[in-house]
Amino acid sequence: MRDKFYKVDGHSNLVKNPNTGVILNVNTAELGRAKTRKTAKILKRESEQNIVNEVNQLRSDMDDIKSMLQQLIEKE
Repeated sequence: MRDKFYKVDGHSNLVKNPNTGVILNVNTAELGRAKTRKTAKILKRESEQNIVNEVNQLRSDMDDIKSMLQQLIEKE
């Protein structure tokens, strides 16, 4: 059964399903921009997490190097 959607007053790009009360945006250009923003946000978050991981790895490597240098100094 296909639901009939009704336009939302004052919003030409919105329709409402009277059975569920769900309001949908039918502006495909706006939906495309929203998807692009969401993808960009996800990519930015992943990039930031990669940078944090790299910095943490560099800190760990530096700690290892310091420890090895201290061991060399103590042997002399």
